[in-house]
Amino acid sequence: MITITQCLFCGSANSKHITSKGDNFSGENVRLCMNCGLGFLSPRMSNEELTEYYASDNFSIDFRKNIKPDSEKINHDLKRAAKRWDTIQEFLPKSGRLLDIGGSWGSFVSIASDRFESWSIDPSSGYSEYAKRQNFNAISGEFPQDLRKGLNNHQRFDVITLFHVLEHVPEPIEFLESIYEWLVDGGIFVLEYPDLSRAAQRSFLGSTYFQKSHLYDYSATNLAPVLASVGFSVDYVASYGKDFPEDKNVMLICSKNVPEIAYGINDGFAQDLYELLDAKITPFYIAKKSPIKIMHLASHRINVGDGAISAGMRHLARGISNSAIDYFGSDIVDFRYAGGCEINVDFINSKNPDLVFFGGGGGIDGHENHHLSGTAYNISPESMERIKAPVGVVALGHNVFPLQDTYNMDKLNDFVLYFQSKGYPFSVRRDGSKDRLAKENIGSQALDYIREVADPGFFVPIDENHISVVTDPFSRRYTIIIQVAPDAYLHRFGGKEQGNQNIAKFFATMIKFIHSAVDDNGANVVFATHTTDDLWAVITMLKDIRMDVGRFNIRVTGVVPPFSAPQFFKAYADADMVIGMRGHSVICSTGLRTPTIAISTHNKIAGYMNAIDCNDWCLDPLADDFEYQMLDSSGVVANLPGRAQEQRERIDSATIMWRKELGQFFYDCFKLI
Repeated sequence: MITITQCLFCGSANSKHITSKGDNFSGENVRLCMNCGLGFLSPRMSNEELTEYYASDNFSIDFRKNIKPDSEKINHDLKRAAKRWDTIQEFLPKSGRLLDIGGSWGSFVSIASDRFESWSIDPSSGYSEYAKRQNFNAISGEFPQDLRKGLNNHQRFDVITLFHVLEHVPEPIEFLESIYEWLVDGGIFVLEYPDLSRAAQRSFLGSTYFQKSHLYDYSATNLAPVLASVGFSVDYVASYGKDFPEDKNVMLICSKNVPEIAYGINDGFAQDLYELLDAKITPFYIAKKSPIKIMHLASHRINVGDGAISAGMRHLARGISNSAIDYFGSDIVDFRYAGGCEINVDFINSKNPDLVFFGGGGGIDGHENHHLSGTAYNISPESMERIKAPVGVVALGHNVFPLQDTYNMDKLNDFVLYFQSKGYPFSVRRDGSKDRLAKENIGSQALDYIREVADPGFFVPIDENHISVVTDPFSRRYTIIIQVAPDAYLHRFGGKEQGNQNIAKFFATMIKFIHSAVDDNGANVVFATHTTDDLWAVITMLKDIRMDVGRFNIRVTGVVPPFSAPQFFKAYADADMVIGMRGHSVICSTGLRTPTIAISTHNKIAGYMNAIDCNDWCLDPLADDFEYQMLDSSGVVANLPGRAQEQRERIDSATIMWRKELGQFFYDCFKLI
């Protein structure tokens, strides 16, 4: 191992520590140059250790999961290669010689060979030998030292591609100079890498982003001057659509020419980048004990959206703690409609928790049964006093419909004041809930004590290994998730006089849109059913959907329990677009960066879309112009694919501090232990 004390790019010795957690294989100490913003590992493997790491196939075992490609890896790589080719082919010459450095098993040269005499080189013997067996021009070894002996002639190349390699290279400047020498004059160099400044813009960036094999973390801002110093001009900067994570990967298309412009580092770039990273990955260390036992009272009926809250808060709390956390709770208990019964304090104490969380489900819906606390957690301040562990209220929501009567707001006021007297944190969701509470009978003292935090469902973790109903390995169609919420439909759709008529019109509009999406655009539609009420709505709509459409183009997620949220929301991550009504249909899809249209029949939806600066994509189904055409060819759905990146950038900008804000809330709860 070697220790790095100076920035490789600018020579500055001024750097700050970012994280010591790193990836799943070993804790990484990552630093950021405070002059140019280059991220780097220190300490890291020596050059000799790195050579052995790749040549021995240990890298393939760690990160590729196998020393040679299997069918899943091959299919995955071919999709990535096709996306890369589609992005760069217009910038390439019509013919010539191409070299793919770090070419793995040859996925990219398998496509490029139709146009170029294509070669690949990779240090992994298992992968490069597999490429040779496919009759590709493949070389086992490292660039540049092993390239010449593997070529049948030593001519230079017209195109050199480097996909996710430079971050692994111990001497990147010398490496780029070798690429420059192997290119013909005017040749094209394509560089793709995970861009640290783009990654920092993501709503949630875990410390596991940093890997022991990534020696450096670049940004276009500090990479462009280095490329220019070598002799490359950056002609085009590309990012990707949803099926190739555009949120961090960047492709620079360069030519071997004297750059026409001078590249410099913007003043303040490194400091701004450091603050972004600090907001995303700074741990709030808790070392009082391990494991910490948390009893989580999550008021759920069978609503997987509520489960997203629990999954998100548990995932985030574990991410900020250096102590193990054991959860036990009530993921299928519905406190909201328990007939006014009080939560059993003796049961809570019998579990001997270190901390109790209330949260998961809206919690504040003005129900008459909530006569002790004004929340779904029906418990009086007197009984709260008997709970032996400290208590935190996490991200409740004001879920009262505009036409709905409210009860027990005075009790909610007293409940909040009790938390204030004990110094226990109390929070509501950042969806306008606090503003709506201000219009209720809540005192200013209680209102001032309530904190606003991000809805934890925004950070819902997904099970990457789960095969969702969206997945189709043979023919990938554009897939739209539609989620409709018919419960409380009289409140949602205009009251007793117009409710039945309006919901029928809404269903008819959605059916017309589905037919159009299938007939005109060849889309698949997935009905996401968060609750049994949603399933009733789908069954009602299916009766009027053409049989051929229902059979071949429509899928239904099914209703699952709240604790299945990481598997359920994998479909949201896999989809191309979401049209949702329920809060967590919208919250989870935007957190997962899937382009989203919200249909707002509840103030919390419009409030959330306002909080993430996405009012453009929030529709009122009672509006006179809410017709299927508004969703279709001339409307917001048709425009969304072209504006998807704009939507993501707005969300990223609006939610930059959400992770740190919620992490600080959890830390304040943990400090009470």
